[in-house]
Amino acid sequence: MSFGFLDADEISPFAPHLEILQGERRATRIHGVVCAAERLPEFQAIFLGESPIPAIEAPAELKAKAWTREEALLEVLRDRLQGSGPVTARGLGLPLSLAIPEVEQVLLALETEGSVMRGRFTPGATEVTTSMHFGANK
Repeated sequence: MSFGFLDADEISPFAPHLEILQGERRATRIHGVVCAAERLPEFQAIFLGESPIPAIEAPAELKAKAWTREEALLEVLRDRLQGSGPVTARGLGLPLSLAIPEVEQVLLALETEGSVMRGRFTPGATEVTTSMHFGANK
């Protein structure tokens, strides 16, 4: 839950645990990624019209918030970055099939609030990468 979602490669070693969580209606797949029931409202705002498989409900207290797509992307990508090393906009958006300009817009917002740093952190890097700024306040 803390990292926003897990993609197919990340969840595969934990398949038996995922089956249990899905059986308890605590996790689901949406748009090819696995998310916790608590994160479902955000993913439903990002992927309007997509149904989770298996069909589950978010906890009642979390269903009350009306997420915009932009707010949901900001929170999901912020949390995803917590579990990532320096990552490109392409790498961050790929599991969610997000366009690079859309990811870059979210990263700019996160950079503006001081949550992330962007730059070339690896010698010889040709693409800008983003990393969490752990001293920042949300």
